[in-house]
Amino acid sequence: MKIIIVFYLLAHSFTYAQSSKDEMQLIEIEKARSEAIAAKNSVFLNNLYADNFYGVTATAVAVDKKSLMNIFSNFNSPNKVGPENLIVRVFDNSAMVSGRLVTRNPSGELLNQSLFMHFYNKKNDQWILVAGQGALIQEK
Repeated sequence: MKIIIVFYLLAHSFTYAQSSKDEMQLIEIEKARSEAIAAKNSVFLNNLYADNFYGVTATAVAVDKKSLMNIFSNFNSPNKVGPENLIVRVFDNSAMVSGRLVTRNPSGELLNQSLFMHFYNKKNDQWILVAGQGALIQEK
């Protein structure tokens, strides 16, 4: 019985450690995604997004990978856009990342923000962004 308990505890701690590693990796991917959009790094973005990606932007526009890459290639702003308040949930080879996408001017003033959810699938030890949903936060 003691062996079974020890095995359970070891297996559980390994699962948590792997999940924690995946969570940190997904947070870094989200940060790198925003940086890649600003830098127009199409190689990174093409590798990140699944070919059959589907999403809805914060302005309620449905997009596939091709149309989203077109939006990214036309993005040009002196403002800094990045994720904040990220929450990651990992389920084996799938994951959901949610948070706020925040736009700030060069002096750091908040210009706008939206909520988002990104859905990932892990294939060949690489996280691929398969779907996303955004919602603009309206000023009151």
